[in-house]
Amino acid sequence: MVPLFALREIPIAVQPSPALQRLEGIRDVLSTLDLSEMQGPQEIERALWTLDTANKCIRMVLADLQGGPCTEQLVRQSEELVAAIGVAREKIAAFATSFY
Repeated sequence: MVPLFALREIPIAVQPSPALQRLEGIRDVLSTLDLSEMQGPQEIERALWTLDTANKCIRMVLADLQGGPCTEQLVRQSEELVAAIGVAREKIAAFATSFY
């Protein structure tokens, strides 16, 4: 199993903002992506679609709640997720060369 995203538990007491909980939910969904289960172009396309959708969701969360509570923590977690998405896309691209 090659997980693309590691789950990082954040105590509920540290998550006062619904935006932070949404980001954690996005991280939870991304943590289910697994390179070892990708067996063809369809799985690769689905993983890339999931990453793109997650990226859009992160931008929406930031846009909706800028200037709100926990903005610094929100931006930091968003940046971490976007960076992880970039790494995952690179891994998928390298993996995909065997199919194309």
